[in-house]
Amino acid sequence: MKNLIAIFLLLVGGFLLAGCTEEPESTNVDGPDLGVGPKIVVTAQVDSPQVDIGARVKYRVEVKFRKGVEVDWPPILEQLDHQVVYDSGIWTEEDPIGNYRVRSMEVVLDPGIDEVLTIAPSVIRWRESEKQDWVEAKTDQITVEVVSVSEGAPEFQEP
Repeated sequence: MKNLIAIFLLLVGGFLLAGCTEEPESTNVDGPDLGVGPKIVVTAQVDSPQVDIGARVKYRVEVKFRKGVEVDWPPILEQLDHQVVYDSGIWTEEDPIGNYRVRSMEVVLDPGIDEVLTIAPSVIRWRESEKQDWVEAKTDQITVEVVSVSEGAPEFQEP
């Protein structure tokens, strides 16, 4: 019986030790020197797909691009001219090795009182050299459901 317990403890200990090993975190993205994968990645997101009337929506556009790629940052605030903008900011980060940059913009919007806030796609232009034509990359359209705090509350329902 003692041998079975000893074997069981050795097996459990081995599994626990194997589960504790960690892979080192890679500093390169999309392969060595960003030579593999897309030259530019454009994403857009909001902090929540549903907000209450009067709440604020954070909309973020992020452009990740390889070294040597020129990015023409769009007039996103002009694209949002039908929205109430509370605040905005733009910043650029570089990876520790210098292979790529990430340019981000965050905008704080008022969702209004319509049932859906629709944020149109943002267009980012980029090229690898001044001799090349601009190429466009678009974000997806984003929709945010706008709800009233009185929805579902029995004291606010009409008879």
